[in-house]
Amino acid sequence: MEVRSQPADPVIPFLIGDCIHNARHALDHLAYGLAVRVGGDPPGNEETSQFPIRKPSSFDGALANDIGPKKAMPKGLYAALEGLQPYHGGGLEVLGALDRLDKLDKHRFPPVVAGVGEVPSFHIGQLSVSYMQGPRVGAVKDGAPILEYVPQPGTDMNMDFEFIPAIAFDERSPVAAGQSVAPFLDSILSVISARVFPTLEPFL
Repeated sequence: MEVRSQPADPVIPFLIGDCIHNARHALDHLAYGLAVRVGGDPPGNEETSQFPIRKPSSFDGALANDIGPKKAMPKGLYAALEGLQPYHGGGLEVLGALDRLDKLDKHRFPPVVAGVGEVPSFHIGQLSVSYMQGPRVGAVKDGAPILEYVPQPGTDMNMDFEFIPAIAFDERSPVAAGQSVAPFLDSILSVISARVFPTLEPFL
């Protein structure tokens, strides 16, 4: 399987970049609604409001620009926003990845490659081997074997597996290296819809 620095279809990076931007912008629209609640309509930080995705050392200092002054926030909003920061872990790390991917994609194409493997099914009915490695999934290097095995002499084998080429973030990517794009973006959207919006909706 050939691996390219970009997928053969030039539209794919644009579509992936659009998905990344839309997810980040959904958070920023939510943040603007919170800024209006804190500072009025329009808020004083209209030009700088954004959903805060920060390191622990910069969260408090940036909050006035992102949402509004802490002292003006309704009770519980500060704790809700701080509790959604990626540095807490527990699945929230994908929000940090989204922020980095969005910033990265503003300056160049998303770092994705064609020629990655997904194996939705793998069934061994009968197999006797002295060596077996694979199937390899994720980003696949050019010319790399997907599945290697050495059968025992004179033995029969019954093996069936399905290999699907897909799109992944390049192994050299500073974010989500080697991960398949679609499942990774799904995990980001799941966190936004299941955790971020329900947590902050009461403050709108």
